[in-house]
Amino acid sequence: MKGILLPQATVFAISIFLVGCGPSDSSEDSNAGTNAGGGSNTQTAAYCEENYPAMTSNLGNVYVFDAEPPACFGLVQSPALRKEVPFTISTIDIRDGSIGDPELSVDSTVKLLLRQSGFNFGGYELYASITMTNNSSDYYCYRPDDIELKNASGGVVVERVGSTSRSGGALFHSSVDTTFRCLPSGQTHYYIASSSLVSESTFNSVASATMSELRLDKESANYRQAPVLNAEMTWLNPGKRGLGYPTLEVTWTNTTGETVELDDDTHNVWLMDEDGYAVSRTYVRLDEGLNIDDTELQPDDYVVLNGDTVTLSDDAADNAVVTPSSATRALIYLDWIWVE
Repeated sequence: MKGILLPQATVFAISIFLVGCGPSDSSEDSNAGTNAGGGSNTQTAAYCEENYPAMTSNLGNVYVFDAEPPACFGLVQSPALRKEVPFTISTIDIRDGSIGDPELSVDSTVKLLLRQSGFNFGGYELYASITMTNNSSDYYCYRPDDIELKNASGGVVVERVGSTSRSGGALFHSSVDTTFRCLPSGQTHYYIASSSLVSESTFNSVASATMSELRLDKESANYRQAPVLNAEMTWLNPGKRGLGYPTLEVTWTNTTGETVELDDDTHNVWLMDEDGYAVSRTYVRLDEGLNIDDTELQPDDYVVLNGDTVTLSDDAADNAVVTPSSATRALIYLDWIWVE
């Protein structure tokens, strides 16, 4: 369902629609789960059984894997508070008139989750997730402001729920910029943001969410879209190295006909549940995929020739051990760099 047309920030035409259902509240049984990371529960962890999820999307550098329930990643159950509240964007600022007439569909609600397991220093991590779709015939890039969470009276209760360069749409880059996020034509991606040390009482008071400005622009033709590789994911239980914890592992095969080079040893993973809530964040690493120490990595280890494979791993999966959660979807962001 499409919602209201948001205010325009320039004379260039833009159609921004908010889509989705109305607000709703829900919470998972707070007596289920684990204290594996230091939360309030004290039950023994029950890790998800080994499974091999299907890759359902590999658009840009965002690789999406879905487990068929009851298969899962992390814990079989973990406590968390959830709610869905109205979401609005105050201003759309088009920085490049050559975009023409882009259309962006954005959820009219934002899904908020407050962890109830893992580390607690007066509050838990809060995650916000929405989907954004580029309905135009061209690609464009976006720079979002932080999301503010407000109570029923309109007062701000959480000022900064912000994203990082390691989440969002497809990664475009040039020889000097490797962190720019864009939405190619016809593609939908999750926009995920987070805030630390949010208390349960603060979370319960949230009634709406706003973003003051979303900037859109189109970079030069020198920017390249991420190469699309084939990928397979495994959730191993028992995991690698006899640690007693599960392992999350992803293997990519380069069939692009060109050389691909990884941008870093560590690559971001967002875990989500079957209702579209972001539940935890972790990383897969090149050094763990190669079973070596990160100090032993060589420049050639980051290079994936055509026909070659590369494996990234989280040997003792954080979403089971450090920040326990229960997920059925994994979004893996494979960051890469310019190869002349």
